[in-house]
Order: sequence, then structure tokens, then C-alpha cells
Amino acid sequence: MNRALVLSRVKADGPISRADLVRATGLAKATVSVIVDELVAAGLLVEAGVGATSARGGRPPVLLRYDGRSELLVGVHVGVQRTTATVATGSGEELARRVAPTAPTTRAGGCATRRRCPRACA
Repeated sequence: MNRALVLSRVKADGPISRADLVRATGLAKATVSVIVDELVAAGLLVEAGVGATSARGGRPPVLLRYDGRSELLVGVHVGVQRTTATVATGSGEELARRVAPTAPTTRAGGCATRRRCPRACA
């Protein structure tokens, strides 16, 4: 649950620093640090450079951003006349789309596969 919270904050607010993630999520620094390390190791987050130092000085923050190409989404729409399949990145960038005629049915409510494999349409 905390992992999903951190990832969703980075997706919505990124690039964002660990300190800003602590403030945005209300989680402990150590918790955010462990989760960020896991997400970076998994390839979901990447370091996007350094941010500006605060007025109080100190080390500049490392900014994190979501790597949309780390996750792929597949959507399929089966229409009466055609079927469309789309592959997109986690950021919503469409990578591929294929459209093909929808296979005909044998009768209303039936499927063409029924004769070959009755269990497939049960």
C-alpha cells in the first residue's frame, strides 16, 4: 500500500525529491527511502537530476521521476465489426495499435470456436 502511494505521488508530482515525498505522503523518511530504493531497483523510478538547494543550504535534493516505459499496458476492444488491440507505456504513450475484423459468430450469442472446443465458449 505504501509502495503504491509513493509511486502514485511520483507519477502525479514528479520530478520530486525524497523529502517532498515524505511531506506529500506523510510516511517516515526511512520508509520513503526504502520504498524509493526498491522502486529504483525495479526500474519504475529513475533519478532525474538534482533540484535547487533550499534557502537554508545543504545538499541539493536528487529528483525522482516515473519511467513510463517500465510498464506496458494492453487494451483490447472487441466490437461487432472489428477488434482493436493497443499497447501503451505506463505514461499513456501509444506504442502499437492493431485493428482486425472481428471473427464471425455461428449464430446469435454463439461463438465460432464452439464447434472445435465447446468448453471455450461455455
